Amino acid sequence: MIVDSRFRRGDKRMLSVILYEHRFAIALLAFAAFLVFNYLDNQVIWQDEAETAMLAKSVLQYGYPNGYYGDYVISPVNLSYKDYGPGGAWLYATWIPYYLTAFSFYLFGATTWAARFPHALAGFVSFILTYVLALRLFRNKNVAVLTLAVMVVSVPTLLLFRQCRYYSFQTMFVLLTYLAHFQLLNGFSKRKAAAFLLSLLALFHTTQGMFIPFFAWVVFDFFIFKRHLPWRAADKKFLLVGSLITLSLIVPWYFFLITYQNAARLNVLELWRNFEFSVRMVNKFIFPLGVNSVLLGWIYLKQRQHGEKIVLERWVVPVISFIFINSIFFVFLRHRMLRYFIHLFPFYFMIQAWIFWHLARYARVWFVAAIFSIVCLTNLFSSSGAKLFSSLNLKENVLEFKESFRAYLPLFLYEITHRYGGPVSSAVEYLKQHAKPGETIKVPMGGDADSFQFYLPEQFVINELFFAKNDFPDWIVPRDYWVRQELRLSKPEDLAQKEDYLNEIGRRYERITLPTFDIVWENRPDDLGYHKFRTVTEGLYPTMIYKKLSNEDYARKMKDFQQEQVQGRGFDRKPLIPVLYLPLK
Repeated sequence: MIVDSRFRRGDKRMLSVILYEHRFAIALLAFAAFLVFNYLDNQVIWQDEAETAMLAKSVLQYGYPNGYYGDYVISPVNLSYKDYGPGGAWLYATWIPYYLTAFSFYLFGATTWAARFPHALAGFVSFILTYVLALRLFRNKNVAVLTLAVMVVSVPTLLLFRQCRYYSFQTMFVLLTYLAHFQLLNGFSKRKAAAFLLSLLALFHTTQGMFIPFFAWVVFDFFIFKRHLPWRAADKKFLLVGSLITLSLIVPWYFFLITYQNAARLNVLELWRNFEFSVRMVNKFIFPLGVNSVLLGWIYLKQRQHGEKIVLERWVVPVISFIFINSIFFVFLRHRMLRYFIHLFPFYFMIQAWIFWHLARYARVWFVAAIFSIVCLTNLFSSSGAKLFSSLNLKENVLEFKESFRAYLPLFLYEITHRYGGPVSSAVEYLKQHAKPGETIKVPMGGDADSFQFYLPEQFVINELFFAKNDFPDWIVPRDYWVRQELRLSKPEDLAQKEDYLNEIGRRYERITLPTFDIVWENRPDDLGYHKFRTVTEGLYPTMIYKKLSNEDYARKMKDFQQEQVQGRGFDRKPLIPVLYLPLK
């Protein structure tokens, strides 16, 4: 008992020492927890989140992600591919995010909060892993704390971590696999090798796309950079056999999944656009290239002035090579979206923190704090500052600068502490109160149909192109942008028939105007240029729902029409949504 009590007292002292040593990191992690978890159910889930949530519900029903949830077809967006796999199996992405979301639904019920909670938890774990990895790579607690500080105030990171999507799981497993790889290089053991291979397998089954550049980097690190310590023949044999087993659980999936859908067209112009987008997005939201280049040059000159020896630090090869190989991979992707870069954010933050730490060695504290605040909390050095030099008209430049300048963290804090109202939330709320079980609701493809079906399980949502069928369900939620886009892409000879359909809806339905504006997305987090931090309070057109009239009301309404209105040509020249009006010549 004496030994046990002493051991426990020693453990408590050791824990106190560890907590004190990492007190700044713990404080930052507490702030990160608030930013990630607070008010997770503030906004209803938007289309991409709803895809994950609906597939998670299908896991609970079928045991696997099934694209056919009863009679409902989940996100049939890729029209070049007409079907899913055997038994409706989802082929567009690997399945770990769906199973983990389904487990959350099993525990807490299929709610907005339960949909986002496991993803937010993975995001929080990513903060911890980033701090641990920075400690291992830089062997400098100051740099690790600064890395965590930069990451905690990164609004693009916080927005993506709070989404019911694969983003946070991808980041977590990349960091975990990278850390396991790093540990394995510094001393082989079967336990470390098993941890590396299992985390590599988990990474693939979270995101098959990002597995490719990660695995390519691992191969380069082992065979080109050769940073691992000498291994025995038995060690190499164990790792080889384990790698073959792991790859046997990965490679066949590439023949099952539709991985090629994200490939870019192989022409110079398309690849250049992808490259330009990658550089622009990193500069704009993650790592301002211009100011950091200036700071690096200034640090180099200061080192020369102080007679310090310029050496290639040990973190440069693994971090820079990882970013470079992944960035090359992005050039060959068809989709240009910030979310694909999410797993690289922590590595850019590490470099940013290293720059701040070196800056602090040669500059006053107030100057470093000012640079940190401007770089990490505003878009001055990444986008808005350039407006001051966009033309020779200084007054116009200042006005453009004021309009484009953003301090994102205060906006984000407002978002996670105030209720957000968008077109989907207002429509769902209305339909929950007024739609009867079994009624049908038409939502144009791309107009958040999955979101409506998630929140309205007792109704059936028709998820297809708006003009695919001239049908008349119980309810229509047209969503301005998506119907207008279909009209814009229509052949001129088809416009008359489509306007007839819109006019017929005007006759058969009652228009209900809701107290929100019909913006494109409920609230998309991918691009801060679009994301709404608060409810939109001004716009062109409100959100509208159309309720089908009863046969008696329809007949009564038709009696009041003149003959040309009954025929469809003289009826209210404003079609379904005012902005849709396209005069026929």
